Amino acid sequence: MPETQSRPTFEGLVLVQDGERRYHFWYPKGWHRYELTGGREGVLCSPQAEDPSTFFSVHVQKLATTVGPDDVGLLREGIEEGLSQLPGLNVELAQNSQGAGRMTFERVYTFTDGAATRKRRIRLIYSGNTLYSLMSQGSSVDEYERWLSMLNYCHLTFRLGLFDPTQIS
Repeated sequence: MPETQSRPTFEGLVLVQDGERRYHFWYPKGWHRYELTGGREGVLCSPQAEDPSTFFSVHVQKLATTVGPDDVGLLREGIEEGLSQLPGLNVELAQNSQGAGRMTFERVYTFTDGAATRKRRIRLIYSGNTLYSLMSQGSSVDEYERWLSMLNYCHLTFRLGLFDPTQIS
């Protein structure tokens, strides 16, 4: 990593709390927040206003049907088929889990986007008839690694339901 690209430091946190879609997470203070466009519901947070290709985002979709354990195989196939369309795809991590009425599919991978090789982590959380798509991406593999602790913090603090400060121990 070039010396000019030192690891960023946390200066504080900002809470995103979506009462309508019933989720919350924290992102680093100083990042820029954008609402998703194109009729998509959700939010994108980026450390760089001029080029938000390094980001953490949450996209929420209501599904036409409730998803259950019997759908795991079909969902996994759809995810793999979708990812396989990315040029230069290299999947580094593929995990699936179930519990508490939810199914989660997680992938970490690199892919080619024009002249850039990007690194991305996705978590697809199916809860009833709602899909929560969490995505963190680096504009390059180096930028992903540079911002990794902060991107991971966004993932780790994502929760369904609203933030309740009385639950802090």
